[in-house]
Amino acid sequence: MKKILITFFQLSVTVAVLYWVYHDPSRRAQMVEAIRNAQYHWVFLGILAYVVVEVAAAFRWHVLLKVQKIRLTLPRLSGLFLIGMFYNQFLPGGTGGDIIKSYLLLKETDNKAGALLAVVFDRLIGLVSLVALTVTLVSLRFDLLSRTPETRQFLWILLLLLGSSIAGLLTSFVVSGFNLFHLLPHKFPGREKLIEISAAYHLYARHWFATLMAFGVSLVAHLATFTTFLCVAYAFHAGVGLIDFFSILPIELTITASTKTSDSFATRRRLYRETALSMRPIT
Repeated sequence: MKKILITFFQLSVTVAVLYWVYHDPSRRAQMVEAIRNAQYHWVFLGILAYVVVEVAAAFRWHVLLKVQKIRLTLPRLSGLFLIGMFYNQFLPGGTGGDIIKSYLLLKETDNKAGALLAVVFDRLIGLVSLVALTVTLVSLRFDLLSRTPETRQFLWILLLLLGSSIAGLLTSFVVSGFNLFHLLPHKFPGREKLIEISAAYHLYARHWFATLMAFGVSLVAHLATFTTFLCVAYAFHAGVGLIDFFSILPIELTITASTKTSDSFATRRRLYRETALSMRPIT
């Protein structure tokens, strides 16, 4: 029931925003005029930049799956990724495609914990790399962004997200690296599954080069995302500097990505619980 109410609320907000944007005839006329005068060579460059985004994201997922010893053929990997991308675009919320991708991936392998963690870690490492990149870019225009109370508030939120992301990542590696779940009482609910997940998760710490490669690919994907938006802005004759644009846009993307990551963890935890009976121990 809660999920239905949340979905209904999201759809209501979407419809309300669309009505607010398009109900004014004069505003619609301005949009038509802007489209008529757009520079479409920038639109083409924006499309190319977005292709780079998705190719980089697919390669990152491929690297994270290999760490879990899950090897899919290129056509199958591409198919699952495109299915997930489709549902991310059209389902309410930002994690629908991840859920569908996880569900289909579970049918491809016996390593259930590794399959789920590859998708979760894909979202997590994307968030961490986005926060790191955002802090670097914001530092270049810190004076500009801290001039007003509103922008300073967003900067504090950004710093909080950075600290939380780094602390959470380090804590998770410590817990999995020192096998702290083994200290739980034997009668603790889900103890064996937590140990199994911890073992799969620690593989990313042991395979540090692959994890670092995934982080680097994430940086490429994020920069290509910023470039996509920048090309669209230039297509509509927006007079904005590259550094100024790159330092502002990531703040919104970071806050949005953190929300999606939280939803992704919660939803995938439910999916894992539903499939726990079919899981096999990792050797």
